[in-house]
Amino acid sequence: MRLFLLPLLVCLLSSTGINYAQADTTSSGNMPLEIGLGTAVESLPVFPGCEGTAENEMLNCFDQQLVRFLGTNLNYPKRSMEMGQEGVVYVKFVIDSEGFVGGVEQERRGAAAPPDMVEESLRVIRLLPRMQPARMKGEAVPVKYVIPISFKINNGGKTIVNKRRRR
Repeated sequence: MRLFLLPLLVCLLSSTGINYAQADTTSSGNMPLEIGLGTAVESLPVFPGCEGTAENEMLNCFDQQLVRFLGTNLNYPKRSMEMGQEGVVYVKFVIDSEGFVGGVEQERRGAAAPPDMVEESLRVIRLLPRMQPARMKGEAVPVKYVIPISFKINNGGKTIVNKRRRR
């Protein structure tokens, strides 16, 4: 039996018709904006490796780099794997106005994931590199993200292709 990790991935801003949280558009520079439909940011955060990417490709580049980062750094917790447990952990975090990731915590939704999956998901998001911050009206602004990280075991021996879910 071969086991594979499916680190599912990223829910980011998109025009795919998926439901988004409404943006908090308060004028305070310290309040993070929730990325959502209608959020008035001139530019999204820039993940390392996406510098120089055309504006219309920036989101795809961000997604690809984040997926690559999670695939490299996320580990299926040993105990959960041994017990055949699967689950989804929703992690919320802020990319602040200096590009640092902070405010990392679990957002509780649906069925509870095993604690070791929660711990691993939080650990890997805390490892995200510094990015170029989002901009609104020419100023760097913090933005809040919520992403699902799915842990699934594949018993069929086939490679699992990462699939993106967006909020």
